[in-house]
Amino acid sequence: MSLLAAVTNLIRALAAYWELRLKRYDHDIIEQSRSRIETLEDELTTLRNSGNAVDTINADRVRDRIITEKRFFKHLPNSGTAVRSRRNRADG
Repeated sequence: MSLLAAVTNLIRALAAYWELRLKRYDHDIIEQSRSRIETLEDELTTLRNSGNAVDTINADRVRDRIITEKRFFKHLPNSGTAVRSRRNRADG
């Protein structure tokens, strides 16, 4: 009986380990997405503040990338429905 209990405990420990790894992986992806959004928002602000026509075109592209990243973030597990960034600046 003790061998069976040991195997059962081993299986439970492995299951808990893999569950923890999966949660950590999800957390890392969420944090990377948040970081990308924040970086893109900073870039967008910089481009919009320059006043240059070429920078305005590039800012529109960055805005589109932010929208795409926010859609990706919205569909991540455990990310919630709202993007938790400093400000919602996707529309410039």
